[in-house]
Amino acid sequence: MKRSVLVTAVVVVLLGIGGLVLWQKGKATPAPESGTVQWVDPNTIQPGPIQHETLTEGQLARIKRIHTTFAEIQGVTLEATIEDFKRDLHVDREIAIWEGMAKAYEKYVAANPRSLDAKKEAFKVILMRSMASEDEAIAHLKLSVLTEQEARTIMRSYPVSE
Repeated sequence: MKRSVLVTAVVVVLLGIGGLVLWQKGKATPAPESGTVQWVDPNTIQPGPIQHETLTEGQLARIKRIHTTFAEIQGVTLEATIEDFKRDLHVDREIAIWEGMAKAYEKYVAANPRSLDAKKEAFKVILMRSMASEDEAIAHLKLSVLTEQEARTIMRSYPVSE
């Protein structure tokens, strides 16, 4: 599932996830080589083609858990979530990324029972952290509910390898 497609509230999107193909203004655009950063306007991104007609029962179970975690803030159907994952070249890797995001989000929500706006912003923070370094994510986030320190604390609960 392309994280950039799901959250249009994110001002910019980092590319460079191996195997990701974006559709910008009607043409396929392969992601740059791993480690290369390119920020694009999310309004130009369209879903790419379905890569996998079917997913395994195990993959579907994991996707359902991810969907349940983010249902309140994303407002998309389970079917749409599954379809987005079918568009990913490396489904298992993307599921693992989203599972890490879900753990960080659940930790934040458990410790900070705040407004829906705060939860949405926490999700945006985690989403950006899943695609960029902490400092790079902070530089591109437009925080309105959370402080920078809160955002950094949330980011540090997301398990990444740099």
